[in-house]
Amino acid sequence: VGAAGLALYGAMLAAADLPLPHPEGREEDQPRSSLRVLLSVARDGRVWLAGLMSLLMGPFDEALLGFTIALLERERGASAGVATLVALIGVSGGLLTFTVLARRLEGVVETKLLVVAGLTMTGGAAMIAFLRAPVLVAVGAFVTSVGLNLGWLALQHRLLTLRPGEVGSTKAVVSAIELGGAAVPVGIGAVADGTDLVLAVGLYAVLGLVFTALAAAGAREPAVAVTAEDLEV
Repeated sequence: VGAAGLALYGAMLAAADLPLPHPEGREEDQPRSSLRVLLSVARDGRVWLAGLMSLLMGPFDEALLGFTIALLERERGASAGVATLVALIGVSGGLLTFTVLARRLEGVVETKLLVVAGLTMTGGAAMIAFLRAPVLVAVGAFVTSVGLNLGWLALQHRLLTLRPGEVGSTKAVVSAIELGGAAVPVGIGAVADGTDLVLAVGLYAVLGLVFTALAAAGAREPAVAVTAEDLEV
């Protein structure tokens, strides 16, 4: 019901094509059409790159936890309680990132954070897929969660600074691209059904490598560092 109401509200806003004020510092006299702003943002390759990275990160969240629980129960012989505990340990990696690590990231170049996040997600996913002991899988889940949330921090910083004055439109386009990530766990599930669950979960490591390559390819010049104000936002 909530989603239906939100969709209706969005359709009403789109149909009204309400004018948007110009970003601060621009000299144009007339407000711009919201549709024109979105089209302008959608033509920016940097926004598409951010959207693709966001698309790849989405499946590392709840979907990977589900696959981890299934892997532990079906392939590692763990009980439902143990598998769920491993998932909870994994989630705690995000808590560490947002409460402790975030305050230590001021001044770190955004691209470096994204690359580190990608490599961390890759290593953590490989641990989940190929290590048998539940305690090691828990470590892998924790590491993956830390990498994922480092990636979210850095990517949110990029969205806030990529197109000054057009943050809302930038996030809207990125969110639309990100929706494609909903198909990724479905594809991984099909691989699990058709071949092997271990191999399917191992595909997450491949996704992490692709994310790392995109992060490295999207380095911004001059290098942009994360600030305390950005982290607070």
